[in-house]
Amino acid sequence: MHGGYVEPGETPIGACEREVKELGLDRQITKLLVADWAPSEKEGDKILFVFDSGTLSQAERDAIALPPDELQRYGYLPESEMPNLLIPRLARRVQAAIDARREAQMAYLEHGEATPSAESVWWTTEDVAKPLEVAGPTIRAYAARGQMPSPGKHVERTALCRPEVIDSSNAQRSRKRV
Repeated sequence: MHGGYVEPGETPIGACEREVKELGLDRQITKLLVADWAPSEKEGDKILFVFDSGTLSQAERDAIALPPDELQRYGYLPESEMPNLLIPRLARRVQAAIDARREAQMAYLEHGEATPSAESVWWTTEDVAKPLEVAGPTIRAYAARGQMPSPGKHVERTALCRPEVIDSSNAQRSRKRV
């Protein structure tokens, strides 16, 4: 993990891409893993983001160049060593990012802690379309009528979108296949 501040006029993803480039890497940021609200009397409250940029190849690992005024070294360590190396709230944030990536979800934290109100799972349109056995043009038609989010957008899981409800609904009706 490498971090930094968002510059004026810069988006969080733009800041992440810039920080990654400072390491000598040109990576596409693929997914938001964690959003964490962190209170700070000294600097003011912050929203901290952890993004996924995929897995580095050996060539990319070899190409990493540390900014000498910011970083002294880097390494790859097992998860089990995090509590010994990081302050507790940072260890919780990193663990939440690891879990979110493993589970293909996003985590919302407050001061490094998951909140009960944020435990809902987020789905993309594609996640909903697959169990419904709906094709892309149908999804676009639903989206045009405001009945479904645009592809790639996220919606909070509702009873209508839960896999068990979709599977039950599909089992109870017959479909004509063309």
